[in-house]
Amino acid sequence: MFGKLLKYEFKSVGIWFFGLYGLAAFISLAAGIWIRVNLKASKLSNSSYSTDFYSRSQGILAFILFSLLLAIFIAIFIATLLIIIRRFYNNIFGREGYLTLTLPVSTHKTLLAKLFVAFICTICSGLVFILSFFILALPSLTIGPFSTYFTETLSQAVNILTKPEVILVILSFC
Repeated sequence: MFGKLLKYEFKSVGIWFFGLYGLAAFISLAAGIWIRVNLKASKLSNSSYSTDFYSRSQGILAFILFSLLLAIFIAIFIATLLIIIRRFYNNIFGREGYLTLTLPVSTHKTLLAKLFVAFICTICSGLVFILSFFILALPSLTIGPFSTYFTETLSQAVNILTKPEVILVILSFC
């Protein structure tokens, strides 16, 4: 029954967070690609870096992209707090609380499910924040050393995960 409580808690908050997380990743990717294009264009042209990079339209676009990214990060932080608090209040003390507390589950399991979902949402918000900065910087990195390191790490992970012992351990948890 605890699993079902978690499932429905994640369903109720997942729609909001999935949209915000996707929007943060999209805007970070757009800003990263914008930085990559402008850095490449400034290296190819013979004019000075400052005139290419800070032209009027490029400056406005940069301001809009980075303002949107900052607004999304603030929205994720506020939404994490408000959605968790609001869901807890409505499901325990509101009208939904009457139905929630009539479930054949002990009260501490109900509260533990809400606390666990709140903890996971907070961790995911922090990870999205870090991942967005990584996505922002990724297009401007040189691909050569990064791709070799990535392929080596990926091949080592595949080698470890295809061992029979690891497969049995993973299947035992399912």
